[in-house]
Amino acid sequence: MTPPPNPNVSSLGHPGRKEVFLPFDLDQSQDSLLARFRVSRVGIWPCARDHDHIPTEPHTWYTLFVCTAGKGFLLTGNKRFQVAAGELLFLFKDLSMRRIGSVKDDPWSFAYSRFDGDEAEERIRRTGATPDNPVIRMGELDTVMRLYREMQDVLARGHTIPNLLYAASIQEKILSFIAFHRNLTLWERAADFHLEPILNYMTDHLAKPLTLDELAAKTGMSRSYFTRRFRIKTGYAPMEYMIRTRIQKACEYLENSELNIARIAELVGYDDPYYFSRLFRKITGVPPTAYRQLPRG
Repeated sequence: MTPPPNPNVSSLGHPGRKEVFLPFDLDQSQDSLLARFRVSRVGIWPCARDHDHIPTEPHTWYTLFVCTAGKGFLLTGNKRFQVAAGELLFLFKDLSMRRIGSVKDDPWSFAYSRFDGDEAEERIRRTGATPDNPVIRMGELDTVMRLYREMQDVLARGHTIPNLLYAASIQEKILSFIAFHRNLTLWERAADFHLEPILNYMTDHLAKPLTLDELAAKTGMSRSYFTRRFRIKTGYAPMEYMIRTRIQKACEYLENSELNIARIAELVGYDDPYYFSRLFRKITGVPPTAYRQLPRG
């Protein structure tokens, strides 16, 4: 019996980067279970600043990228997809891919795997990804990354049939975990959303013109997902909550200082004191000057 070939393990000259390649002559013919699902490559690449791939051959496998930091991009036909930390990118078989790589000023870190088999596409579709919508939000990546490291370690031990089947089972578990996590109810997802860090950030930066994109990025979530979870926890959309926090702080300045209205407006993030006054009145029912004159008791 011919012994299995040694694993192809490479860092390709990049510190921290590790990839395990499956020789192409190891195909589904060796075991009927591998015809259902099999893995051909697993890699982990931190700070992939040099990642910029223009394919020269058709994409003949399914590929999953797990973005743990920074941003990456995918060009297909006339579409551009961007991938941020906490997001997953699926490349479907026979994809017309023009280019994939790191966003130059914020290179991504990622894990990836290539797989195929009769059940592969159905397992991907259960995650919610489609060829037209290949980027999905995950958020929590600790479990996924632990499984990636385990899968990589298994393949690095050699490409025996038991190792290949075990690696395939790990990849199946990754896809199943993604599908499970994405189908949790909104209330269950909100339960693990810790508000305190982002609320402290908002309070500490009242004078800064914060945007919804910036707040969402701080949590590693998409704008829409962050807004939904924030509203469940507080009853307000993030920017509405920010406005109310600024007005509350302005009330403290009006009660406890002699600062003029323009300066108070500036301290809570408004360059235009007239706009600030209108907003203050909308929230409190009285203009700032009248609020300052209210009796305290």
